[in-house]
Amino acid sequence: EIKYDSAVIEIKKDDAVYKIKTKDKEFDAPYVLNATYASVNQILKAAGREDMFDIKYELCEIILCDVAYELKNTGITVMDGPFFSIMPFGKTGYYSLTSVTFADASLLKEIVSGAFQNCSALTSLTIPKGVTKIGDAVFDGCNALTEISVKANNEKYISEDGILFNKNKTQLICYPANKAGDSFTIPDTVTSINNYAFRHSRINGVALPENLTYIGSYAFCECTSLASISIPSGVTSINNNAFKDCSQLAAVTSLATTSPTLGKNVFTGCAIGLKITVPSQSIDAYKTATNWSGYADKIAGKHIVDGIIFEPWTSTDSLPTTAGNYYLATDVAISSTWAVPTGATPTNLDLNGHVINANGDNFSVITVPSDATLNLYDCDETEHEGYIDAEDLWHLGEIPQGEPNCTGKITG
Repeated sequence: EIKYDSAVIEIKKDDAVYKIKTKDKEFDAPYVLNATYASVNQILKAAGREDMFDIKYELCEIILCDVAYELKNTGITVMDGPFFSIMPFGKTGYYSLTSVTFADASLLKEIVSGAFQNCSALTSLTIPKGVTKIGDAVFDGCNALTEISVKANNEKYISEDGILFNKNKTQLICYPANKAGDSFTIPDTVTSINNYAFRHSRINGVALPENLTYIGSYAFCECTSLASISIPSGVTSINNNAFKDCSQLAAVTSLATTSPTLGKNVFTGCAIGLKITVPSQSIDAYKTATNWSGYADKIAGKHIVDGIIFEPWTSTDSLPTTAGNYYLATDVAISSTWAVPTGATPTNLDLNGHVINANGDNFSVITVPSDATLNLYDCDETEHEGYIDAEDLWHLGEIPQGEPNCTGKITG
């Protein structure tokens, strides 16, 4: 027997059966199956079985909407394929919406700005093939959203792993706020992160691509698990509130020697101990630039060249034995062969206006083993001369007559 529109008033265990009382009848049953997907604790309590277990779950806001007359007093849940649910919400007369899939024959051309804004129960959405324009902040506040799909034959947009891009993946439009995973590497093709793209996301780390030039308003606003961010040297614009209220954000590195245009309140509400690292030669420019000046007491300098942060090497008679990024703080004179440190990590050495000399009558030698990489920066073809001998060893010092020159700028 199936009973519709029957509110369960009480469930009691009586020896081998359960007694289930509704408003107009009482049933006996050997088992009770709880098939709900929400409010499980409350149902167990009503049945007097809260001793069984206690499920931990999040309380969340649910966006309510009105429906057509034909759907009144009807709830629909589809669990075959993409989950979809539209359910009556108590006695309010409204319905909760938890997924949106447009029909294949949809004639929709545009999703206007804010179309799904604050639909906090929305978990997934499929964009039909005919959509050619998506407005601003369409998914802002959709904090349960895990996936955005796009029909394969859409000419303007594409979805990759549930993330929404324009067709050629130069713009990242939306990273679903509730998408699984703690970190994300943005594809190298992306040059622009749209307004609101990551807002409310739960990620704690994101790697920005070298080709990035634009970070939109509210792009990472309220990403409360984000702890650090490195902004590539090509970024020229960081717009209003981009990192506002990222309460755990304590380390920001801007690799650009020319300070990007900064909007208002970009780092307002970040960690109290926020530190902003910029190229040492650009500290004054950053501290006096519009809106950067508001964070002047948080700005510190590092030796940065080509987007690489170098640490000082202060020895006068030796070179690094561990791979890493170093700049010379003084001239160095070595008296024996220096072997570049081996391993997967390259050694980046910035001469920083200094020289490496041979100490003594015999030429000193730099060797680069087959499993090592050396990238030299700030080389001058007259001051940093050397020669490569028949055994492919690089010798420092004055070039003997008749030997081939090792001249020109050598960089990574």
